[in-house]
Amino acid sequence: MTASEGFTYSNDLTVLIAADLNSDPIIQIGGFTDWGAGFRYEWPNGASSTPGTTGGGDISIPSIPVTGLKMFVGNGYDGGLTATGTWLGNVVLFGVDLVVDPGPAIPAPGAIAVLGLAGVFTRRRRR
Repeated sequence: MTASEGFTYSNDLTVLIAADLNSDPIIQIGGFTDWGAGFRYEWPNGASSTPGTTGGGDISIPSIPVTGLKMFVGNGYDGGLTATGTWLGNVVLFGVDLVVDPGPAIPAPGAIAVLGLAGVFTRRRRR
């Protein structure tokens, strides 16, 4: 954490996994305020509001088979307008299986060109 005001601690950096911001999160990592997650984990480091405090650490979460979730990262201390914090670092997810919905199938431009050429050759044969 590089800056803090209003009693925000380094371990208030919060990662929420939820369907959207209007629903209760499934997983909450970090943060003083309880955001109603079914699974809540605390960071092993960062119990200080002193700038320069190292926070975070490794969290092991059991396998939760769900789809359609989003990850939100921010200040997990609901201390009003004066509660602010600035963090610098990375959130790294190991062992996460992501399934990306490719949407509707759209043929590649090359496939369309081949189909077009097939149509041209078919027409020439019939003559």
